[in-house]
Amino acid sequence: MGIGFGQRFFRVCGIVGAVCVLALSGAVRARAAEPPSATELYRRALVAMNDLKEPAFVTYRLEGTSEGVRADLMTEPCGHVRFTFGNNEARWTLRHSAREAKTEIVDAADGLRIVSTNVGPTWATTYRELRNPPLRFGPAQCSSLPAPPTPAPSADLSGLKTIGTVAALGPGIYNVADRGEVACPDGSPGRALHLWSRTNNPRQTLSDVVIDLRSMRFCAVRFGVRGSAGIGGTAVYELHFADVGGYWVQTGGTLDVTARVVGIAAGHGVWRFRLLDMQFPDSLPPEAIAP
Repeated sequence: MGIGFGQRFFRVCGIVGAVCVLALSGAVRARAAEPPSATELYRRALVAMNDLKEPAFVTYRLEGTSEGVRADLMTEPCGHVRFTFGNNEARWTLRHSAREAKTEIVDAADGLRIVSTNVGPTWATTYRELRNPPLRFGPAQCSSLPAPPTPAPSADLSGLKTIGTVAALGPGIYNVADRGEVACPDGSPGRALHLWSRTNNPRQTLSDVVIDLRSMRFCAVRFGVRGSAGIGGTAVYELHFADVGGYWVQTGGTLDVTARVVGIAAGHGVWRFRLLDMQFPDSLPPEAIAP
């Protein structure tokens, strides 16, 4: 009897043990099936973006349309893009060197040419420019020149000028919130995340990203910039990314600007742009990025 009892006892324990193992396995599977947190999803996308293969040289065209905001190429005090309220059509040809971090822009309408360090279609360009806000209200600031003095308060609505760049991206400096499923600009399934600076640092202007769930890459990146007391307003700058020729690069975007005087909206416009005919040559002639 004792032996028989022992055999039954071990058999029962074995069954119970199997049930426990199955239960634990089920718990592990359940945990593994849980979606990653918004912060973890953002971190994974950053890793994927930083592992991208980058082209050394890119040539392309830009077509921009105005709905109350116009874009102009400016040569002084340095080559930059100035945005003001108004309307025009931008038709530019561009040649970008990742090695030199410079881009030649030529206006197809009048042949005006500038070389800028703040423009480029690659993620490396965007990431490198995450040290300063992507846009700046007021006079252009050039890296090779001292910053101009702060302008006196003014209600001039044409004060929006040059494209700057963006501050850091890391999850340590941003709060991240999940905004649910949303389509990428090309229609692919994506996940929207909203971000805001943990310390309310005005230089940390990243506000939203959309992650392509198939590649875990950013398919849209959005920044929000606020003007100063002298030149009030807000600007939302959005970049779209997709695969072109085996490279994950910008394909277009929008700039949405609202001017404010004493906190009241006094002007609004949107500039939309597309990057077309993108090619990835093995080299560029030296004159392409000469000042």
